Amino acid sequence: MVKDGPPILVVEDNLETRRALSAVLAIQGYPVVEVTDGIQALEYLRNSDCEVSLVVLDLHMPRMDGYQFLEVAMADEQLRRIPIVVYSAVGDERLPRAVSYVPKGVSNPDELLDVVERHWRESAPSHSPGRVR
Repeated sequence: MVKDGPPILVVEDNLETRRALSAVLAIQGYPVVEVTDGIQALEYLRNSDCEVSLVVLDLHMPRMDGYQFLEVAMADEQLRRIPIVVYSAVGDERLPRAVSYVPKGVSNPDELLDVVERHWRESAPSHSPGRVR
């Protein structure tokens, strides 16, 4: 069953990981948009006519990594409303409290799906946290 609402923005530079993550989400019915780094994510969020329900973010990427993306997002009144799930091999104390963290490489995707579903439900009444102009 396809879930009704804005897509999840997957920000991951590794093609195989990005496609696998997107497939896991799509199988559960979530609409997904993929980008390869923080710069593309910001461009999408600021220039797309489409809203997003949440962002699934890797931390280690070229051009603009996840830490830099988080710094920009947390400083922007519109962007900080978007739930962010960090999906990375390494989490650390520099992650803002407003961000959820799920370790990458979990053999069972249930932990990630549980966090995504929680954020999806929380944003479901309005499903409008995402587009920034």
